[in-house]
Amino acid sequence: MWRYVVIVAVSAMVVLAVNDKIAPVFLTLARSAQSKETILAEKLIDLDNDGQFEKVIKTKRKGSLSVQVYRLLAVRDALHSELWGQYDLPASEEGFIYYKTAITNLAFSDINHDGRLEIIVSLFDREARKSTYHALAWDPVQKTLRRVKEE
Repeated sequence: MWRYVVIVAVSAMVVLAVNDKIAPVFLTLARSAQSKETILAEKLIDLDNDGQFEKVIKTKRKGSLSVQVYRLLAVRDALHSELWGQYDLPASEEGFIYYKTAITNLAFSDINHDGRLEIIVSLFDREARKSTYHALAWDPVQKTLRRVKEE
């Protein structure tokens, strides 16, 4: 039985190779493997004090980091998320900071005292060759993340 399966699989590969179909299949698989996004941190938090939690995710893809904010939706007794905003940190690697007696890679604090939490993202900047952080403010009206200026 297993011989039959092997013969069918090899025959299919030969047919695909003859018709120049096998290379696109392998290229598609290789591209999808390269474009994988790895979740480094994920937190549920109320960023804008409206009583609704947002999901904040820090991800890595191809040598850069990004922070994404998702709105949570309850649909038919299930929780779904919708991408609301994203901030990309190119040429950066995962980093950690010491924040409030803990080492973390994603923190939240009202650092500009406007009543809303800012997202503190730790990273290693490859261009500057140093560990640093970015403080990002969430604007729920425009659905954007912007970097808070350091004072």
